[in-house]
Amino acid sequence: MNVIEELAARTSATKTDLIRELIERAQAVAPASPSDRAAFVRPTSWLLDAVGSAGIPLTASGTLPSDVAERMLIEFSGLESGVPSAKSIADQLRAIALVTVRDGILVRTRTGDSLAGRPDETWAHLARTIAITRHAISSDGVKLLLLLLAADAFDKNYQQFIADGLDALGWRSTGTEPLSQFDAFESVLVQYRFLVSSGAIGTDALADRLVTFATPIGIAFAREALAVESS
Repeated sequence: MNVIEELAARTSATKTDLIRELIERAQAVAPASPSDRAAFVRPTSWLLDAVGSAGIPLTASGTLPSDVAERMLIEFSGLESGVPSAKSIADQLRAIALVTVRDGILVRTRTGDSLAGRPDETWAHLARTIAITRHAISSDGVKLLLLLLAADAFDKNYQQFIADGLDALGWRSTGTEPLSQFDAFESVLVQYRFLVSSGAIGTDALADRLVTFATPIGIAFAREALAVESS
């Protein structure tokens, strides 16, 4: 059973018409081209290369030094999607164990070493692991986030959809109280920021508001991630 089939089964008794429609739309095939895969993984590959064999000494507070963000700014300054956040990429790579911290130094793991310079393999690994988290609620939240992207239905109401979806999956805040939008979004914050920095979620600044949407690369990535066999 893959991830999207698991979602369908777990929400069969409670899912709304919207969830049912999104599941159907998200199962369409949208293969990514090699150039799209390379573009999506480029920030990840850049940071893995920056860490290299020597690692990156972190600051006293455990954050990346400012020169890493500055180098990323120079490297990605021409992107229409904007400059990726080095912290957002590093947070997700730590979450999926491509990098780790040893004695105050950010270093690549064995898996991170194996993916350096291999964009297709990196794309596949990111798709397999995006919804693997330390907390089950976060894993479910990420799956719902991916569902919105895969169905090309990402809009201003995405946080409420994640909250409603987590409610349909049985998650509660305290007792019988449903999760707030804030708590629901907090559960997927690391992965959301990673997807933004990887170009899966785009933004347009209008006169009165900021509009977010699924990019073609984001749709293809999410559909591949939802097709992964559920753990």
